[in-house]
Amino acid sequence: MKYLPLIAVSILTGILWRIELHMRWGWASLDWIGPFHWAFPIGATAYLIWTAAELRSASRRSRYLVLGLSIVLGAAAYFGGSITMMWANSRWLGLGPKWQVILFMASPGILYAILGAVYFLTVYRLLSPTRSNFWAGVLGYVAAFPLALLLLWATHHKGGSDTIHAIKSGFVFPVIALSLGMPLMNRNDQPRAQGFGGSACGSTTAP
Repeated sequence: MKYLPLIAVSILTGILWRIELHMRWGWASLDWIGPFHWAFPIGATAYLIWTAAELRSASRRSRYLVLGLSIVLGAAAYFGGSITMMWANSRWLGLGPKWQVILFMASPGILYAILGAVYFLTVYRLLSPTRSNFWAGVLGYVAAFPLALLLLWATHHKGGSDTIHAIKSGFVFPVIALSLGMPLMNRNDQPRAQGFGGSACGSTTAP
């Protein structure tokens, strides 16, 4: 029951994206790559409201840091993702050297990995989530695109099952949002004094 708000917000992000895509560009168009999507800030705001409510028992410093980090990384993901996707799908890439083509094609995935690593490592150190929730979030984030591709394939979704359609369909966004929220639940709310492999609980001091 406690996961229902997170699940609802996660599903909402995908629904908002899909509704806007159909209303503004239609499914057949590729014009959705590049323009600003209002579904992103609206969905992100809903997620931030959930985050603030979920972290109300955490320290003010940890709560503000996580919220601020989420805003910065979210903006980087949207604008950086839009730019790298335009690069990766540019018809001019074939005119450049091979290394440039490979780099541009890989740039969305590289950005996705970097932003995820920064988020999960920061949350791990600030909030001391339980290992089960932390690794569920990490594995969900890593598997978000494969799961979206599997869903596209299983539903015989129009357009096929590829990375572009995982984004275009909106299927990948609920998985990502759910994965990002998992480490924020069942946590110790104490900064970790040890490294990444330390105890699941924060440092404690004997009275």
